[in-house]
Amino acid sequence: MRPWTLAQRFGHWYLYGFDLARGKPLPFRLDRIRECALADQRFEAPTESQLAKARLFSEAQGTPVRLRLGKLATAWALSRPGVRLVERTADGGAVVEVAGAGEDWATRFALSFGGDAEVIAPEAARRHFAEMVKRALARY
Repeated sequence: MRPWTLAQRFGHWYLYGFDLARGKPLPFRLDRIRECALADQRFEAPTESQLAKARLFSEAQGTPVRLRLGKLATAWALSRPGVRLVERTADGGAVVEVAGAGEDWATRFALSFGGDAEVIAPEAARRHFAEMVKRALARY
């Protein structure tokens, strides 16, 4: 890996750089890196446009994603950085919003609650979530 910069996203720090194995720039969550070592190799510094993409990674952009959470998921989700309460629901759950979250992230986040959450907006993110749930159910 060729490290470029550090970036913050959803309350986590990432090492952002060029992954030689995959041939593209990627973020790596710092708390998941198990080991690292200095190498004697030298490499070109990233261009300003490459660094700009890393900065975009750390900034919340785009239409916020909304999720409806059940009672069990609500307390945990609201303790996460970047999750904003929109409204409480009558059943003890909540509707929350996450700025800068993509469809994949929103789907993984909702599925992490084991059926106690669903993506409800924007429409493209809701459809993505529904499709992933259908695919998962088709396996069983």
